[in-house]
Amino acid sequence: MLRFRPRADASQQLATYSLKIEPSPDGITELLDQDGNAAAPAWFAGAVEELRIHSAFKVETLRENPFDYILPSSDLFSLPLNYGEPLRSALSACTQFSGPASSRLHWRQPTEASRSTS
Repeated sequence: MLRFRPRADASQQLATYSLKIEPSPDGITELLDQDGNAAAPAWFAGAVEELRIHSAFKVETLRENPFDYILPSSDLFSLPLNYGEPLRSALSACTQFSGPASSRLHWRQPTEASRSTS
């Protein structure tokens, strides 16, 4: 599932967008996920040795203050995010890692300097 297309809504307009996949997939389709974000499942007939994805876009932010949101829980103040249900179950495919790549995935802990600038 590719999620490289920025969301367009009342607060942000998508001016231009392009997606280039090499090698070209055997199929790709665009859809909206459960939260209304653009997604594109792509598939190949077999394994590919190398996959390159290039996404380019230009957006216009319409909000005067793009940071005008309130985090609903202090659990969301640090990484990795600790989602509650039902969002945790919905995101499990994106947050659960297994296999060789998972051993290389480590969250960097915030430093005192980064905490004092927030």
